[in-house]
Amino acid sequence: MNGETLDYSLATTAVQFSGVAGYPIAVTLGSNPNYSVTPTGATLTVSQAAATVKADAKIRPYGAANPELTAIVAGTVNGDSLNYTLDTTATATSGVGGYPITVALGSNPNYSVTPTNNTLTVDKATATVTANDKGKTTARRIRHWTRL
Repeated sequence: MNGETLDYSLATTAVQFSGVAGYPIAVTLGSNPNYSVTPTGATLTVSQAAATVKADAKIRPYGAANPELTAIVAGTVNGDSLNYTLDTTATATSGVGGYPITVALGSNPNYSVTPTNNTLTVDKATATVTANDKGKTTARRIRHWTRL
């Protein structure tokens, strides 16, 4: 009242790198001689950050080994890494066609992760057929003449 300001401070145990959880906000009162103040604490809720893992599309020829599977990760903070693996059903003997690259998520308690799968495309292998040069000798017919 009358433009007066209450003397108090707020504090929490949460810090910049605190994980997902609720952290108490404590009210500490200073000197307020004209007021009877009842402090009521609250909660600071650290929620999951949104992140994505998108598998990169890959291409390889038939008969070759699968390339290294890679992904683009976005949305992480504080230098965090996400826990995920990449896998495909394609093998070195898989025929020409598309095979899924799947993103499997591990435990990421501080993140709400959206995975995006992609495709490993097996293309036709390149082959060349070259005919060998060959030679042929022509047979001669020899005629014998008999004189009468």
